[in-house]
Amino acid sequence: MKINTLKKIEYSKFSEDNGQLSIFQVGVEIPYEIKRIFTVLANNGDIRGNHAHKSCSQLLICLAGKIRLTCDDGMGNIETFLLDQKSKGILISPRIWAFQEYLLNQSVLMVVCDQPYNPDEYIRNYDDFISIIKVQS
Repeated sequence: MKINTLKKIEYSKFSEDNGQLSIFQVGVEIPYEIKRIFTVLANNGDIRGNHAHKSCSQLLICLAGKIRLTCDDGMGNIETFLLDQKSKGILISPRIWAFQEYLLNQSVLMVVCDQPYNPDEYIRNYDDFISIIKVQS
């Protein structure tokens, strides 16, 4: 997949005196049926991710703190995003190498996936990722 397949998604949010409501709806803001959701809690300087998926799409949303997301399509195109609002997310398509750098202590990332967990679906070695991309392009 090319880097231009990344999609910024902004969610509806409603603010009132007693809090803020963010809405994430399948078929509206989330373009696929949800199969798995998980969260990651990490601290300033921690690096997470460092892999790509063969066929899984993932929506990344920072629920608390601040996280720098770097995405690489394996063809020399790299894009970086700052995740720091729970009403915005980045949709990452399959075959995009991604890693997250946590910029504040106790930052929380929520990941919404279109597939259940399958360890065989991950590409965990960057050189293998580049080889796969070259074959598919």
